Parts: sequence; C-alpha cells; structure tokens
Amino acid sequence: WQNVCCLFVCLFVYLFICLFTYRIVCRTRGNLLNTFEVEVQIRGNSQPIRGLQYTYSEPKVFELEPKLGPISGGTLVTFKGEKLLIGSETTVQIGTELCEIQLQLSSNEVLVCRTQPVTSQQMTSILLRIDDVMISVSKDIDGTEIGLLRFTFLSDPTVTMVTPSSMFPSGGVSLVIHGTNFHSIQNAELMILYNNNNNNIRNRREVYLTECDVIDETSLTCPTPELQIEYRTNETGTELIFNLILDSVPSIVGLETINFMLHPDPIFTPFEKNVTQDPTQPIIIKGENFLLNELTLQHIIISAGERRCETRHIQEELVICYLEDTQGSEEPLFIKVSLCRYGGSHKNVHLLLKITFRRVLVT
Repeated sequence: WQNVCCLFVCLFVYLFICLFTYRIVCRTRGNLLNTFEVEVQIRGNSQPIRGLQYTYSEPKVFELEPKLGPISGGTLVTFKGEKLLIGSETTVQIGTELCEIQLQLSSNEVLVCRTQPVTSQQMTSILLRIDDVMISVSKDIDGTEIGLLRFTFLSDPTVTMVTPSSMFPSGGVSLVIHGTNFHSIQNAELMILYNNNNNNIRNRREVYLTECDVIDETSLTCPTPELQIEYRTNETGTELIFNLILDSVPSIVGLETINFMLHPDPIFTPFEKNVTQDPTQPIIIKGENFLLNELTLQHIIISAGERRCETRHIQEELVICYLEDTQGSEEPLFIKVSLCRYGGSHKNVHLLLKITFRRVLVT
C-alpha cells in the first residue's frame, strides 16, 4: 500500500504541473548591449510582474583550434571566446556540414563540436550561429577582427613503414610509424591483437592498446604494450595483428602490408660471481636473442649504480658498454640493464650482480 500511495502522489504532482504551470516564450529584438527591466503583463491581472532583468551581450570568438582534421571526421573543434552559450539555440556549420556540439565539454568560454565526414580534401568556412547572431570571424578582446574562421579537411592518414617491425612480450619498444597527414589527428592509439592458442586457452584473441605521440606530419611514435602471455624462448616468431586507431578514421591505407612479429624476450646472463675490474675496461654482458628482436644501441640502457654505461657494440649473444665515469669505487656496484627508453614492464630490468671498479695503475 505504501508503494501505491507514492504512485498516486507522484501522479497528482505531475498532473498539477501539467495543468497549472505555463511557460511564456518571446523573441527579443535589437542589438543593444545593455541591461533592461522585463515587465510581464498577463491579461486579466491589473498588476504587471516586474523585477526581472534581461541583459544583451555580444558573443565573441577569439581563437579556433585545431584548424585541420581528417576527411573521415571525428575532430573535436574548440572555439575559445566569451558568451558562447548565452543563446537558446546554437549551431556550428563547417562548409556544408553541421558540426555536432558537445555540450558536456562546452561553457561560456569554450564551445566544442565534432566534425562530420566529408567527401574530399578541402578548405571550408565556418559559421557559428547563436540565435540570430552569425559569427564567421575571430576577434580580439577589444572587438577588432582578426580573420575568417576556416577549417581544412585533409585526406585520411596513410602508413608506409613501421620500424622496428617486431616486439617482445615485455613491451616498451619505441615504434616509429611513417606515413602521411598524422598532424591532422588528435588521438592516436596502437592496437596489438594476439591470438592466444596455448593448451589452456584456445582461440582467444587478446587486444592490447597504448597511446601514441604525433611527432610531425609524417611520423608518430608508439610504445609497444606488455603482453600478458607465456611465450617460450625457443619460438622463432609469431605474427601479430598490427592496427592503429586514429580519431574516427575507419581504415588506414598501408596497414595491410605491415608484417609485425612477436619474438622471445632477450635473456641476460648474470655474472658467475662478483668481480673486480678496471673502470676503463669494457663491461661485457652475455645473453641470447639480442639481434632477433632488432634491438639497437638505443634500446639497451646499462648502468653501474648511478653511472651510465654507454652501449657501443651489440651481437646476437653479447653487448659491450663503457663507463662514462671511470673513477674507481671501493663499494661494489649493481650492474643494471634496462630495455627500451619507454620502460616496458618490470621484466625489462635485469640485475647482473655486482662489480667493484678499481683503477689499475701501470708503472
């Protein structure tokens, strides 16, 4: 009965609002920048309603960013200005297409809209309409016109090459992706798909994502993700599905030609015992799978305590580095090897026991 009573109360309130509340709508005229008192006269009432104020304001656009995007659309265009949400109806038109306003991202100082797809590369005009006010130019804070509001649609990005063309499960390898029109993209992500077909899990496709950084028009960089898999070191390589997510671009020309491989993690062999050597002599680190993973001198970072050891030579089973600081040390220092400047997972850091560095004096 309590629920039934609540239902009747809600129904009564709803009917009361519908039957006894009204909304008065009128359209203002003029373009005076001032504040006026509003007076409402209701027929049958001798006394008008006073005390309400209405202010005329002029919306302005100071800045627009970005000024270009892909023809597939999906670019978030931001207008920066003042009084941008004061109207009852606001629309943005870029060329012949409406730009979908994102109210959750907008305010009186910032108005955001999402571009729609167009058929070809083009430079178009922008028209921002706030009620009867048409804005097609940007102005400074004093109202002086700066220039026309324009937006350029560029052809969708393409991919021509990815270097290196492989990764290892620990992740963290910095991929450089070469192509065209990357500067028109706001959000770029690397997607790696791995078909996990081990004995326990059959035909399960695992998806890994990492954020990419746009370097310039022709390149972007992406760190490879850490794969949550068990990968045997004797496997020679597994082809991965390599993909990019670039704003709302549905398909990227060139990705179908990329052969991207997964190789075993490099293995670094610890020293047999704590050793002592002259700091001017090279540190030789042995292991496996170095060249298999297309590792370069920039990928392997070696340090002795706080000292950097410059990597100068790499082979399939050894890496050679030289200390930048050749002072001796009375305390043994941990030798640490890190893979990739992007870091990767904790598996990418290897401690190879300690070395004590003592200068050898030649007499």
